[in-house]
Amino acid sequence: MRTLALALGALATGIFPGFGGANGATLESIMLEGLGGKLFSPGHMHEVRRGKVARIDAKPLDVRELAAAIACLVDKPTEQVLAPFVDVVGTLPGTTLEDYASIDPASPNPALERVTLGPRAKAELPRYKGFTEGIGINLSESELHAARALPGRQDALNAFVRSVAKKRYTAYAQSGLNGIPPYVRGPGWQISPAEEMLRDLAEIARLPELSPDLLNAWRDYPVNQPANSRDGHYWLRADLDGRPALILTHRLVLSEANMDLVAIRHYYFSHFFDSGQAMALVTEVPEGRLLVYAGRFWVDGWTGTPSLKQKIGAKMLRKKMSGLLDDQGVCARGT
Repeated sequence: MRTLALALGALATGIFPGFGGANGATLESIMLEGLGGKLFSPGHMHEVRRGKVARIDAKPLDVRELAAAIACLVDKPTEQVLAPFVDVVGTLPGTTLEDYASIDPASPNPALERVTLGPRAKAELPRYKGFTEGIGINLSESELHAARALPGRQDALNAFVRSVAKKRYTAYAQSGLNGIPPYVRGPGWQISPAEEMLRDLAEIARLPELSPDLLNAWRDYPVNQPANSRDGHYWLRADLDGRPALILTHRLVLSEANMDLVAIRHYYFSHFFDSGQAMALVTEVPEGRLLVYAGRFWVDGWTGTPSLKQKIGAKMLRKKMSGLLDDQGVCARGT
């Protein structure tokens, strides 16, 4: 974990030059208006004004979504405040990292050739070969047909998963959200991770007015990127719900004179989650400097009682997010 954090931290070096002046942002414009009124309430805003940390389970957009957000005033340098977010695994709920690699866009194959499901791939093989439309594995229609035709060998499954990673990374690197294939969930029924993440971005109502380049760059990647933007691509293998999961992640670091943003997009999970997005932004407000950290994840489906499991999952996500900040002592403490 520390190695991953250091590797990602190198990406952020020199990206946060400091703030160049007031941008007209206030607690109200960021917490209430800028985030679409879907996350924080006036009560949360007053907590932050008193030097407290506002932690919430955010209102989900649908029953399959987990959402949480945190806001607080900070008094440390921007690089130090945003340092915890360079560890993309730290933003994933319920995962234990097993392996990872940084993908070089100029030469992606060396990293992608390392993709495997690890020592537990054999147990995954019947799940892939016998998979029918539904939940449990995230595959497009063409990927589903290829999985059913796999030979009954572990190396064949790893080769298949490797090909999925290569094709999905290439499509995303070339076309961004528009390049993400949907998942088959049933006959004639598909789920689009891209649509889920675009809906999330649409909820951030006024932030483009306060800092247009940052949010537009995140939405429009790989086009319309500011000259000082930096990004990194990674594949991760993590234990998720007791099974090995392949995760493809894109991290974008953006800075303007009035706002610094770390945007993290998990655009492929091999199972359990459909997709996930998280952002951490720091901006000046009259009370000082404000940090907002928000994350949304979509699960492939719930068994049992969906509403109850959604509430439990949201609390787990908020606890993970809170722990990330508490461990680093990011938030300034009021008296």
